Amino acid sequence: MKHSLLLLSIFIGIVNCSYAQYVINIHNNVRINGKVSSIVTKDLYPQPNFTVDTVIFKQIFDNEGQCIREDNSRMYDSHRSDTAALSKEIYRTWHTYYTYHYNHSGRLVKVTWMRDKDDAKGTISFDKQGRPVKDEYISPGNYWTETKKHYDANGNMINQFTYYHDNFMVEDICKYDENGRVIETAQEGRNWHHTLNYFEYEAFDDKGNWTTVVWLNKDHKLAHYSFREIKYAD
Repeated sequence: MKHSLLLLSIFIGIVNCSYAQYVINIHNNVRINGKVSSIVTKDLYPQPNFTVDTVIFKQIFDNEGQCIREDNSRMYDSHRSDTAALSKEIYRTWHTYYTYHYNHSGRLVKVTWMRDKDDAKGTISFDKQGRPVKDEYISPGNYWTETKKHYDANGNMINQFTYYHDNFMVEDICKYDENGRVIETAQEGRNWHHTLNYFEYEAFDDKGNWTTVVWLNKDHKLAHYSFREIKYAD
């Protein structure tokens, strides 16, 4: 499917709090309780034959609480029950850099980013409430997407429409629980609808941000785990 799991991650967040900021990056434009100095997210994808694929995102923030760099590492690590079997590890690491743009009144209007792995770049635009409302992405080879986001009265992003360079369009939809946490995501195209993931939140830190999430597929079977460690400046 063209619409990758990368874009689905934007739905995972906490929204009901006395102070919250949108954490801006290409993976999860979400709200986080507290002023953040760094976030490390580790996604573990159990595979057949005792293989675990691991993706690690490390986000670095400035003194204003803005994400300025993201380090992304992907590891394929094979652990087998047969001790005589060989383990194979392949690492790939790339970095994404963010620049913040303000209007004459000091309001954030857009964030531009660039990734060193493939020279991909993009722009995230904001409304007057400080919410990300449009993502534009372009990579070498003239591949591009444009994503428009919509919110409910509580600031939860309820759906987004992504338009592709070849006129393909996908709508992502999410459902929330009473605490403002995403519990289900789905996708719709012109003639189809798919439930993609269900989410179970197993652990939280002192500020109420999740630290462990279990992703379930459409059949309610394990898809992968997400573990998150957040360090705060406040």
